[in-house]
Amino acid sequence: MFDMISYRLFEVCLLALSNLYLLTFYHASTLSFITGLIAPSIYFDKPEKMNKAHYCDALLSFSLSWV
Repeated sequence: MFDMISYRLFEVCLLALSNLYLLTFYHASTLSFITGLIAPSIYFDKPEKMNKAHYCDALLSFSLSWV
């Protein structure tokens, strides 16, 4: 009984990992673009960073996400 359950769990884990691999393989550029848009806004969107250097840093990180 437990052997069958552990086998099914192993099968589900392999299926999930293979789907995750295929997602990152085929859509890596899209995921990278989305991360490049979201990550700088999360990091730089702080009240104490509202000055000119903040915008320069945000522009730099946004431009590096396109590379």
